[in-house]
Amino acid sequence: MKNITILLTILILIPISSSLTIYNITLKNQKIYVNVTFSLKSEEKYDVWRISWEIPQEYEIISVSDEVGPVSVNTYPGYIYFETNKLSANERIINVQYFLKNAISKEYDPLNKVSLQLSGFPNEKTIVNVHLPGLISGDASYNFTEYFQNNFAQFVGYGPTDIILYYSFSGREYNNYLLFGPADLTVADEMFSLVINTTGMPKPYRRFPVVVLKDTDFESRIQPWGSASHSRGGLILIKNSVANGPYNASTILHETTHGINAKVLKWNQVEATWFEEGSGSFIEYLANQKLGLKQGELFGENKVIKQGSERIVIKSRGNKEMLWDYYSQGKDFMYYWNPSDDATRDFGYAFSELAIRYSIQKNGIDKIKEAYRKLSQLSETVKDPVKSTNIILSALDSTFMPCYSVDRNKFDQCLKEINEQQLVVPINTTFTSDRGIINETIKIKTTSEEVLKENVVSQVRKKSILAEIAGFIKNLLKSLFQPLYQHFH
Repeated sequence: MKNITILLTILILIPISSSLTIYNITLKNQKIYVNVTFSLKSEEKYDVWRISWEIPQEYEIISVSDEVGPVSVNTYPGYIYFETNKLSANERIINVQYFLKNAISKEYDPLNKVSLQLSGFPNEKTIVNVHLPGLISGDASYNFTEYFQNNFAQFVGYGPTDIILYYSFSGREYNNYLLFGPADLTVADEMFSLVINTTGMPKPYRRFPVVVLKDTDFESRIQPWGSASHSRGGLILIKNSVANGPYNASTILHETTHGINAKVLKWNQVEATWFEEGSGSFIEYLANQKLGLKQGELFGENKVIKQGSERIVIKSRGNKEMLWDYYSQGKDFMYYWNPSDDATRDFGYAFSELAIRYSIQKNGIDKIKEAYRKLSQLSETVKDPVKSTNIILSALDSTFMPCYSVDRNKFDQCLKEINEQQLVVPINTTFTSDRGIINETIKIKTTSEEVLKENVVSQVRKKSILAEIAGFIKNLLKSLFQPLYQHFH
């Protein structure tokens, strides 16, 4: 779930005072085609600009040009080096066009995954426009806003970025999912609003891609435990046995919650995932409750039910004595927990869900929506697990010792009350957007005879960016001696 750290470098042997980078990316000849234009400004005029531009994937250069015309380029593994044509100026516009050879993975064919690592200037704006037929979902690294509409996606932020995208020309369509494999997601699709209405967060893209794997494939390729998994970019992988069992809807909704969390918690750069798993398990609990499916108590008692002549034991999710021991001995490993730890996996899942439901017991179910709203507004990365937990608990107005008491009777009573919860999820959620559409044109003359024009359509979440970018480009173009046109091959 966590974003990959970006380590891209750009070397320009001239002091740069400002820059703007705009990518236009699409699919051509079954390869990813990249057209990047970046503007550069310095305090002084220079005749020649020497630039090293990183492309940390296998690439094939098509052309490099500036305002004067084509530029000779030297290619190396991971980067290109070139010098601009001679022109005394303190502002330059460079255009680089190339193919990425290894950006598309067909591991889950016919679902395709695109991986992009794109250079940008530190602390300077980068706009990435992706036109991709069959686009389904995706994700950009931290500090980038995201916008998805039909076959178009836009990412706006600062500096370099890495992006994951999924696309396909097949799959079984539901309102909220695109299914690949033998299953029926009708119930999960109809219950999708449970996730949206509980968290108060909008759906990040039109559909989540869902791939059904053979149980053995899931265990060997994804993880040897569990029944499903969410991968960055919205991909849900699920075991065949679970996808075709009675708990398929609640499992899918659990993983859908991870997809929402991945957007809300981009700032949360820690390995601990108690909130992610706790909120996902809580949604799963609500779904099972709504569907009337049997599920164990939370740090409660084992249940014995009769089905005909059989007696079925439904085990408690989490051992009550282990929880009492956790508190009595002052343990704190839940600050650092994630489900990869075999020894604490079952306890951790139960404790994480208990932390969510304890907040609800204290504050009501609307507190979850309020917490998500607060967490979605954070703008600084957090890498300390304790600090991360304290931020989340503050949003939940709760404690990380749910049901704790030195009095065993009060401890038991608290757990009993939580297991008797009857929760009603709000039906309606209204979403508002502060996105503003801007239309800008960057023009660059690429040959002496042919001139083509390309519009860069930008969708930016903050309206202030509109004025800033528009003003930057307007002043840049005014300062040049002739119209500059962008050549799009």
